Amino acid sequence: MENNEIYFTNIIPTVWIAYLTGSANMQIHTQLKKFCDQKSIKKVIRIDKDIDYWHKSRDYINEIKQNLLKHEIDLFYTYCQDKSTILHNNYLNGVETLIISDRRLELISCLVITFLKKYADMTPQQSFSAIQTKLFHPVELSEEMQYMLRVCFT
Repeated sequence: MENNEIYFTNIIPTVWIAYLTGSANMQIHTQLKKFCDQKSIKKVIRIDKDIDYWHKSRDYINEIKQNLLKHEIDLFYTYCQDKSTILHNNYLNGVETLIISDRRLELISCLVITFLKKYADMTPQQSFSAIQTKLFHPVELSEEMQYMLRVCFT
């Protein structure tokens, strides 16, 4: 039987993360709605839905895989930069924001790393350590994500 739970954690004032273990169901939906009501969430970022292309390059031969990986990284880096700006503006304006993901915690981690690099001048290593302390499950960064962090933040 699959363990269907949702976890919430506060990253910085006005910015929350929610992630699922298992699949969404009515109980999860009810918990999510209740949380959003209680915290007066005004903005929701569905990183799991927005970044459905991540890891698609794994399905192809080497030359195509490299080109797709570069494309995935470019898209995801731009996405993280854009969402970081939104998070920053929402933080400054006191807008409660919730970032939702499935169990792919590396997506949330990369978004937070981008945000902390851009607005707190933290290194990816410092940011990753900080996010690890906030989550209830360990984050494992894929080879692709580690590559992206090296390429984009060095």
